[in-house]
Parts: sequence; structure tokens; C-alpha cells
Amino acid sequence: MSRASTRRDERYSIAREFCGQPKARQVARFCGDWLGHAPNRRGARAIIEAHQDARALTLRQGG
Repeated sequence: MSRASTRRDERYSIAREFCGQPKARQVARFCGDWLGHAPNRRGARAIIEAHQDARALTLRQGG
């Protein structure tokens, strides 16, 4: 899904979680699967956007 899309993709989520770091982090997930963590929501959103871009590229290439 393109970032230009006006519809929110409900398969993605960002939540504050403890994940082995000294403080809770913002964890990005796709369909419940771990994508990564960041110190803030902006960073977690960037992880999601990178995942969306990679998925779109794979789909365009027929994968």
C-alpha cells in the first residue's frame, strides 16, 4: 500500500512495549509480526513506511 493512500492499513500497528531495552519502546508490527522498534512513534512509523515500500516493490516485481 502506498503512503499516498488515504485509507489506513489496519494490518499495521504501533504500540508501546518493553522489548529488552531499558525503557519501553514503540514497536511496529505487521499482522502481529515484529517489524522493529523505535524510541518514538515517528520512528516506528518510518519502519512501517519502509515495510510498505518493500512490499509494494515486491508486488510490482511479481513476487
